[in-house]
Amino acid sequence: MGDLRYKADFLSSNDRDEGLQKLLKHTFLVLALPENEARLVADAFEVSKKFFSSPLPQNLKQAAKLGYKKNLPKERFQVRRTVRDDHFPTSLPEFKTLLLGVYDLFERIANELLKSILLFMGINHSELMSVYGDPNPPKLSSSVLNVFNYFNSSDIEKTVNCREHIDPGLITVLGKGTVGGLLVRDPTRSDVTWISVEDLMEPSDVIILTGQTLNFLTGGKVEGNLHWVGKNTSSRVNITFELRLAYPIYLSLIHI
Repeated sequence: MGDLRYKADFLSSNDRDEGLQKLLKHTFLVLALPENEARLVADAFEVSKKFFSSPLPQNLKQAAKLGYKKNLPKERFQVRRTVRDDHFPTSLPEFKTLLLGVYDLFERIANELLKSILLFMGINHSELMSVYGDPNPPKLSSSVLNVFNYFNSSDIEKTVNCREHIDPGLITVLGKGTVGGLLVRDPTRSDVTWISVEDLMEPSDVIILTGQTLNFLTGGKVEGNLHWVGKNTSSRVNITFELRLAYPIYLSLIHI
């Protein structure tokens, strides 16, 4: 795993080309965050666990598209840049502050990677980048930050947490879950073994996955990473960010 782990600032180092080659080849890459960014993510995980363990007001439970949503194997809180933020619980103000901070961090990492990938492949990125929401001021964007809580309870043992899939967006950035569960496929391997990548990560790491839209924009030159979430003996919290094209481009692509 060591040869697929780089410092988060590798794009500005001599490791840039090597790291990008490995990401495009293996469809995933592990990045080690600097201490201040790792602390932000760790704090967001802690407050997320507190959120899921606290009683939720009924109106928050009903806000399926704006924030909280629950189904059989998991529950989710979602953050979108352009959605009003009154779905955050007022009883836990640090939840909003920390999640918006992680949104900005993961979005920056994903955007920097996307720009570097396109340049590395000789693709003119200027026109493609123009469809993304600019954080200042925000434009309509379909990018999402999801905070998941997988129950992993014995009464739903046979229910799959998350079936194998490729994320529909460009690039996904995930923190290391509170327990293992994320299983990724490496297209360079001839066997069908799933890699339990989180077991090999440090707490300060994030993992990068390539998505379906990146595959489309590169004419199929970049594969999307196939992955799923397996079971564990205790509940699992994870924070994921998916960089997507702005509306309506993203919506038109996912229906191709």
